[in-house]
Amino acid sequence: ISTIVGGIALLILLLSEPFILLWVGDHYRLAAKVVVILTASLALDYSTGVSINALKAVNKQGLYAIQCLCEGAANLALSILLVSKFGIIGVALGTAIPIVVTKLLIQPVYTCRILGVKLYEYYFFTILKPLLVVSTLYYILKPFVLNEHFNSYLGLSTFGGFLFLLYVSISSFVCLNRR
Repeated sequence: ISTIVGGIALLILLLSEPFILLWVGDHYRLAAKVVVILTASLALDYSTGVSINALKAVNKQGLYAIQCLCEGAANLALSILLVSKFGIIGVALGTAIPIVVTKLLIQPVYTCRILGVKLYEYYFFTILKPLLVVSTLYYILKPFVLNEHFNSYLGLSTFGGFLFLLYVSISSFVCLNRR
C-alpha cells in the first residue's frame, strides 16, 4: 500500500502548486505549502496502515487506540501553539508533527515487537523503499515543474499522467517484492 500512497503523494507534492496557481491564482500560493506539509505526513500515515490492520488481526490494537488519542491531543495543542507564530503553516505543522512521531517511531516499534517482525525490515519495505523512489523522482522532476507554466487543466493533467506512469514504472521495479 505504501507504494500506491507514494505515487499519489508524489503527484500531489509536485503538482499542488501549479494546480492552485491555475485554479485560484498567485494570491493563494501559500496554500500549496500547506498541501505539501499535510501530504508528506499523511502519506506516512497511510503507508503504515498495513501495520494497523495486522494489529487488529491479532487483537492488539489497544495501544493504537491510545496512540490515536495522544496524536489527536498533540495535534490540537501544537496547532494552537504554532498558529500564532506561523499562521496556517503552523496549523499544518501542528498536524504533521504528531503523525510523523507516532507513525515513524512509536507504531513501528510496537507493531514489530507484537508481530515478531524485524524493525529494519519494517522500515525498509514499508517506508524507505517507497520514500527513496518518491524523493528521487521529486528532486529530479521538481525543476521541470517549476519551469513549466501550465495554462490549462488539460496540460496539468497530461503532465500528471506522465508523472504517474513514470512512478509506476520505476516503483514496480524497485518496491515490489518479486518473491
